[in-house]
Amino acid sequence: MFPFDLLSDESGQVSIAYGVSTQDSTRSPRKSVLIAPDGKIAISYDEVIPAEHSERVLSDINSLG
Repeated sequence: MFPFDLLSDESGQVSIAYGVSTQDSTRSPRKSVLIAPDGKIAISYDEVIPAEHSERVLSDINSLG
């Protein structure tokens, strides 16, 4: 278990709220954001390589403190 929440945006509503996708899109681009505890975007990952992404995000979480 992670000491933070993970979000799977199956409905696409979070992608729309953060401007990653539009209401008319049938599929969002592969992007990821790291949201700080205050609800603001701390880091935006515009190009995601699935095999490497988890390690990068975990490293960034640790660097944020």
